[in-house]
Amino acid sequence: GFYYSSYDKPDGSELSAMTDQHKLYYHKLGTPQSEDKVVFGGTPDQKYRYIGGGVTDDQKYLVISASTSTNGNKMFMKKLDGKGDFIPVVDNFDTNTYLLHNEGDKLWLVTDYNAPNQRIVTTNLNDPSPANWKDLIPETDHVLSPSTGGGYIFAEYMVDAVSQVKQYDYSGKLVRELELPGIGNG
Repeated sequence: GFYYSSYDKPDGSELSAMTDQHKLYYHKLGTPQSEDKVVFGGTPDQKYRYIGGGVTDDQKYLVISASTSTNGNKMFMKKLDGKGDFIPVVDNFDTNTYLLHNEGDKLWLVTDYNAPNQRIVTTNLNDPSPANWKDLIPETDHVLSPSTGGGYIFAEYMVDAVSQVKQYDYSGKLVRELELPGIGNG
């Protein structure tokens, strides 16, 4: 199956209806949509304008981002084995934070918490509060746009309108700076 987000069908005008009850559903393939289950959202304590969800690469966790505006998000994770509740990784709207990678309960997060140009931190899902975050790739003078591939983190920075890309391993050790062919975006 798969997860998807949706609003309820509006009463009255679709252009004037409130959109503050976004919900995350799970659809099991081969079943009618009417049997889809609400996984997150739609309750007074889970009232958000935007909810997005996805599964970690290891297929062990559901990751949810929830927000009430276009800036700042709460982040939750839940084991997909059916055991346990949602774990708040970020429980306020003061930052933009998302999961970059995980290995079991160890998380690599991209955040602008105390870092307007973003940084990558590590933490553990058993106690993921910001007090326990450890810098892996600290903030620089340039905005960080990271990605992963082939077992590495690729940190892209825009420096004087030219992309600069650095390759790191998951311990934060710089492997190399990639040489790009010229001006542009990497």
